[in-house]
Amino acid sequence: VEGGGVAGGGGGGEREKRSATHPFLSSSIPSSSSSPTPSSSTTPSIAAFERLQRHAHDLLVFVASQVSGASLVSSAGAEVCIRLPKGPEAAQKFPNLLRALDKDKEKLGFLSYGLSMTTMEEVYLRITEKAERRDERQRQRQRRRRRMG
Repeated sequence: VEGGGVAGGGGGGEREKRSATHPFLSSSIPSSSSSPTPSSSTTPSIAAFERLQRHAHDLLVFVASQVSGASLVSSAGAEVCIRLPKGPEAAQKFPNLLRALDKDKEKLGFLSYGLSMTTMEEVYLRITEKAERRDERQRQRQRRRRRMG
């Protein structure tokens, strides 16, 4: 489930996909803070970064209390991405999780959230990218060996 806006989610005909993919929960945490940040600075302050990390941790604890097995995938800037477990047992808990998120949005300190599922295309692209990086490293090693030998 990914925060920040509804990114998909699927309906009736996607049950087969759900069993083969991981849903994610993301949330967008407000980037404004109670302490002013100098306008000349383009990098977030340490205090703002620590505040965002606390929000991410609190959100993960909350989600995990609703759906056990939830894990933090990433926390970049004001977006938090949490992986939810797959399977029918976990999926039955999603409606209650979403209601709880709606109810406690302000208390948890996020603006919005959305759901997305990893598609087979995304999995294929990641595998292809990893293979290309591996192949490039092998080519570089071979070039170095030829130069040295």
